[in-house]
Amino acid sequence: MSVRFSVLASLVVFAASGCASPTEPLVLWDGYTLGWEDLNHRISYLRVGVAPGEGEGEVAAQLGFVGGTWTTGEVALDNAVYELNWREVASDRLMVAYGETTLTVGPEGVAAATEQVDLAELGLHRSDVVVVALQGIELDTDVPQSADFPEDYDPTDGWTPQRFGGGVGEATRDGDSLRFDVHLRFEPGLLDRPDMNEASPFATLGGAVRWAVIAVRRGTDAAWTPGAQEVHAYWAVDPPHTEFPPIDEADRTVALLGEPGLDQALPILQAWDIELSRTLEPRGRYLREFSAGIEAAEYEAPEATAELLLDVFCSISSIFEEGDVELDYTSSIGLLQLDDPALAVEPGTVSGMAPAGTFDTVVD
Repeated sequence: MSVRFSVLASLVVFAASGCASPTEPLVLWDGYTLGWEDLNHRISYLRVGVAPGEGEGEVAAQLGFVGGTWTTGEVALDNAVYELNWREVASDRLMVAYGETTLTVGPEGVAAATEQVDLAELGLHRSDVVVVALQGIELDTDVPQSADFPEDYDPTDGWTPQRFGGGVGEATRDGDSLRFDVHLRFEPGLLDRPDMNEASPFATLGGAVRWAVIAVRRGTDAAWTPGAQEVHAYWAVDPPHTEFPPIDEADRTVALLGEPGLDQALPILQAWDIELSRTLEPRGRYLREFSAGIEAAEYEAPEATAELLLDVFCSISSIFEEGDVELDYTSSIGLLQLDDPALAVEPGTVSGMAPAGTFDTVVD
């Protein structure tokens, strides 16, 4: 099995130094839900995110989902079920540059890098507040493995995940130089046939983190408030087709206190991380469905308070289920406030079903 993907252009600048109209919408990724129609599966390939489309007003939903030979037709055929959410933000006070960082995740389970961008080169230097948002991640098992990797297991068959996710860190600025950390994570679990378990300590995955540098034009009152949230959940499994109820909203809500006097605010997703079976044996699980992101947000301008409801869920509900499910979810989110009475926000979503593989959906 071979999985390939199109690559987002290294940097595309909107609303900066005449590169595009100053009202070109900013596309912010809010999160996703991915699953399978019939069974739970491993992860062989994962691609979720959004980018500006080539046409005016278009958004490209970037998707890809492969769960081994039971999803591709080599052994059996299953369909991916997906939902991807975003917001288009129109404001002449905002400028944005899009980019990506390619990473290789080795047996240690996490890869990290520090990006440094020149704001002047991007036309984003005439700003006082600059933040970085997560636009998407990619994980791919169809990459060369080390010499220690056992020959009798095909890595493109995938892994039952124990921990996975990715994102960007807080940005620091020195003049026109902006630095921020990027990370990508995947740790295989030991819940499958013996050859997979023997190979998992040597697993290598390729991947990418896609991001957006967002700058508020100088002269605009603005503020940035970072935040974080941790969610823990446990579901006892009673096979087959265990019902996995949603996590209580109170456990998925994070409150942020911003700067008073700013009437508009945008919630920003920066990172998410899903860990399965942290205290259980065996580690890792097949997955039928999982989600991460920002589900809803409320902002009260007079008090400068925001409540963000996170989208956090996973399920192994299937005819084949093995082990209880323990979920530990962490996320980095934040609140970008600004003074722009003309700011307009339009939510977007795309959902459907598709054969396993890589696909882009362009939405007007």
